[in-house]
Amino acid sequence: MDKILFTTGIPNEFIDVHMPKANPTFSVIYIYGYRQYAKGAAVVCCEEMADIFDITIKDVEKAWKYWEKAGLVEIVSKGDNGLELAFLDARTVKPKKAQIKEITEYSLHDIEVHLKDKEVQRLFEVVHILMGKPLTDAERQMYLGFYDDLGLSVNVISVMLEYCIDKNKTHNNYLRTVARDWAERGITTEEEAENYIDLFNNEYRVILRNFGVSGRDPIEKEIEYMQRWLKEDGFDMSMIKLACEKTIMNKGSANFAYADGIFRKWKKDNIHTAEQVKELEKTYYDNVKSTRKPAVGAKDKGKQRAKFQNYEGRKWDYEKLAQMENEYLDRKIAE
Repeated sequence: MDKILFTTGIPNEFIDVHMPKANPTFSVIYIYGYRQYAKGAAVVCCEEMADIFDITIKDVEKAWKYWEKAGLVEIVSKGDNGLELAFLDARTVKPKKAQIKEITEYSLHDIEVHLKDKEVQRLFEVVHILMGKPLTDAERQMYLGFYDDLGLSVNVISVMLEYCIDKNKTHNNYLRTVARDWAERGITTEEEAENYIDLFNNEYRVILRNFGVSGRDPIEKEIEYMQRWLKEDGFDMSMIKLACEKTIMNKGSANFAYADGIFRKWKKDNIHTAEQVKELEKTYYDNVKSTRKPAVGAKDKGKQRAKFQNYEGRKWDYEKLAQMENEYLDRKIAE
């Protein structure tokens, strides 16, 4: 009998890229569901999977919502028998920002029904302890929305709340903003939440300081730029500091788009160190100098010296070169 009948081929892209970032339970659910899909099952039964892995049906549904946000499956329909899923090719999936639905306006009856879930009970207990006061009905509705609609786990909500308390920003509008942001970023584990806080509090703020910005959080567009420089392009903080300095010198203020143009040029030229930047600039200056007009003859020098004896030629050369460099950078960034 052919060996392939005894195996299920899990895409390497899932194992190498998606699995390390996911909650281990979510990964198990995906692999088991992929096996059922490979056998030809039209519907995945969440209740059956919950029994097999000794977890709640809601946890199974959260797992599939997570993988749908990651772009690996499509939830075609939801019926009494379970979920109809379509597994997508992991090799063609590009990370995308999750689309988060609006938070439900839960009634008091809804809360009572959800309180049968032990995780919801634990959620309210954790919030009560961290906030140091009983929850109002409105607050219970809000946190239930974080858990049930945004898909944030109790542990992630706990880390988020501690973060907001440390910043002394615990009013409900701010909590809703942070919760939605984390949900859209696909933060599903404590580790991911803590890593994001470290990134936000350390690297992002250092970059803002290098731009001369203080006293505020980065806006969404600035975060997108910084995330790309740090994570996608892989530039270290010394190179980011250098790009910030060049941006301030050339533009006179923080300009993330201009800095991003510098990084794109460095990436195109395979520049990753300050030494390589210096060499690139030296090559540029040498090229500029080589295009200057040849020196005049000895007989003409005396006439020119007499005519322009008060002219500081060397100073003019450097100012002109700096102007030409700025124009050159602007052209490259605009390309």
